[in-house]
Amino acid sequence: MTGSVFASVESFIEFVGLNLAPTQEDQVSRNNRIQIMRSLNLIAAILRRCRPPKSAQTLKQGGYFGNGDKVINPMTNHVLPLIPAVLKLVNIAEKLHDPEYHAKYKQGFYDLPTYHNILSPPAVLKLVNIAEKLHDPEYVTIETFNSSTGKGRSRNKPSPQD
Repeated sequence: MTGSVFASVESFIEFVGLNLAPTQEDQVSRNNRIQIMRSLNLIAAILRRCRPPKSAQTLKQGGYFGNGDKVINPMTNHVLPLIPAVLKLVNIAEKLHDPEYHAKYKQGFYDLPTYHNILSPPAVLKLVNIAEKLHDPEYVTIETFNSSTGKGRSRNKPSPQD
């Protein structure tokens, strides 16, 4: 999916159906949007949930030590290859605000960049919707990735959470 879909803003617009009229019958675009959201949420969930245990013995048994004495996230090897695609998606999401690409949307999608609602069809804006859209999944994923797989922390230095 990432090779062609995230290659350009135009291909992404076609993939999620921003160039088509927003209808409930467009199952292909709907499923494409759902697939992207599920992938982003899965990556974020993996990174958020995988915290190193406090016991040194459990750290060793769980594979939390990489080369040396740094505590690492054992999911790093699985999630790290996905990060370039997430970064491409962030780049595309930023470019979708440009007037050049905004002109390619169908009428029903014109206000989406304003509402930060690119990956779903237009909806009535409610206070709950605003709260949900404050944390875009791709940015949450990057923040979580940074804190979870960064340089790690030394085994000898306790983290502020300990």
